[in-house]
Amino acid sequence: MLPMPIAGPFGGPRSGFGPFYPGPSISRQLYQQYHAPPPHMTMNLPPHMTIPPQMLPQHPLPAPTGPPPPPHTHMGENPQMATLVLPYLMPQHMLPQSPRRPPHGPPPPPPHSHINDGAPVAEEGEQPVPFEGLLGGEGEVHSMLGPDDPTTHPILPSSHGRYENGTRVWMVTAKRDKGKQEWVKADVYHTEGTSGGTRVSMREVEGREEFIMVVPHQPKASPHGLQVHEGFTLVERAPRDESDSNKHGQHVGLFDLPPDVERDVVFALLGPGDLARLRRTCTLGSRRVSEDYVKTRIDAHLTNKGIKHIISYRIKHRTVGHMLRLLYFIEQSGDWAGWEPIIRVAKHQGRGGGQLSIELGSADVEAVGSRAVFDGRCEAMRQLSPIARHIGVRHENHDGEERWHGRPLTIYTPQTLLLVDHPFRNGFDPANPVCEYDGWEYASLRDAVLDQMRYGGSVVADESSSRWENATRYNRLHSLSTQQPPVWDRRTISTSHRPALPSDSVSDLPFDHPGLGRFDRVIVLHGDQPGHTFQAHLITCVGPDFVRAHFRTTEPPVDSEVGAARLPQTARVAREVIGADAETVFGSWCSATVGCSATV
Repeated sequence: MLPMPIAGPFGGPRSGFGPFYPGPSISRQLYQQYHAPPPHMTMNLPPHMTIPPQMLPQHPLPAPTGPPPPPHTHMGENPQMATLVLPYLMPQHMLPQSPRRPPHGPPPPPPHSHINDGAPVAEEGEQPVPFEGLLGGEGEVHSMLGPDDPTTHPILPSSHGRYENGTRVWMVTAKRDKGKQEWVKADVYHTEGTSGGTRVSMREVEGREEFIMVVPHQPKASPHGLQVHEGFTLVERAPRDESDSNKHGQHVGLFDLPPDVERDVVFALLGPGDLARLRRTCTLGSRRVSEDYVKTRIDAHLTNKGIKHIISYRIKHRTVGHMLRLLYFIEQSGDWAGWEPIIRVAKHQGRGGGQLSIELGSADVEAVGSRAVFDGRCEAMRQLSPIARHIGVRHENHDGEERWHGRPLTIYTPQTLLLVDHPFRNGFDPANPVCEYDGWEYASLRDAVLDQMRYGGSVVADESSSRWENATRYNRLHSLSTQQPPVWDRRTISTSHRPALPSDSVSDLPFDHPGLGRFDRVIVLHGDQPGHTFQAHLITCVGPDFVRAHFRTTEPPVDSEVGAARLPQTARVAREVIGADAETVFGSWCSATVGCSATV
């Protein structure tokens, strides 16, 4: 067994158990069996002859000699701990047979360490090491009570093969001025076998001193042995990428990988939750899962989903926690293809500041809610939740109920639609499902969002008529309002349906009242694509005996002009998109608004 230097006592002896009682690592009964005086030599004093402890002479403890302990030890923090007995002064059977647990978990590793994270592995034929619980999160050997406690050091097998090139150790400086010796780290750069031991050559890390030490062989590993020999303490094992790193029992540590492999291969397989856990694991984890790394992941997902040009983010006083949550929301949000046209319409109408791209912040991350709430939503709702306020939708989740502007939003399932002869049953999409809001049913969630923008811009034309006044116009608008998209080769469309009230409730309602049952549709003619400078859309409304066409635009009018010349770009779009249907749709408004007489 290797000798162990003692840097100084921890405190005074514990009364009643002998001057060298080593503490809880040995039971009191076992210690007294070998060290207490025999019964015939003991004497029980009456209470009046007992000396109170406060009257005993108080002798100051001698100052410790030698260099201070290594930076990672906690020597001398417990003044009540008795002086320790060297293991070779005790009978072998009195040594503890199992390691005692430290009173308060291992201390954190020093910030300057970069240590492999696996536990030492015994050579073939030797006993397993029971002290791996004392290894720090990055693999550093820590002492709970100081370098003098034989129960707090892990043990490697024998000196042969123990100290490989690259192994890091603590060494006491020898060439410094007397009284200025200190513990320093040194790396092993050469080993050579000798009779009964190994000659280990070491060089101080970022220093000038070199050391040579002959470490005796220890053919049989003992769980009570030490890694300390004349001021020589093992700190780290050899790097795993050495030529002999594939020995039995060794594994490549996560942080031993090349940075590009770690970042582009291993970390790429980890989700935001795994990255958050890795960040909390150890100091190196928190450094590697940095703000910059998470930012690169978010940017990559925005690019891959094709939304980097319409969605950006700026987390003020950004924290990795908020950025990891945003990463999760973007990563798990699905296909955003249907949202870009809607976002462009909203921005042309000045919603959310009217600027592209949408800039997400901490408030948007918080507004999404918990991960459980987010995971329970359909794909379209996941996408809407962080951007809702930027496109004019006040969205919230209240005790599990989705709400818009304080009113409930109901998401339908296929089973719900099968119960009735629903007009949207055949086109149901679970990622973008049918929903109901404020008494209206929408073909999809995105349809409902687009319908919230129906009154954006200014009115160009508004033409209503009854079924019996103009049957041709009624039938054409009914077809435009109910046919499957696209309409006029336009695909940014919102379709809604208002079910009729019970027959006994509608007798006094006017013929154009929605309570009689109605189909509405918003058809975006312009402003949903890159390069568009304004937005224009047509609203069609069809009831049992009533139709209406409502045309709106965000184009600024030309003050000095009238008729179609007042909104020249809007009139051009209407003629090009609507074509031959312009006169049917706009009726008496056609010539004054879009100049349809020139084309029909």
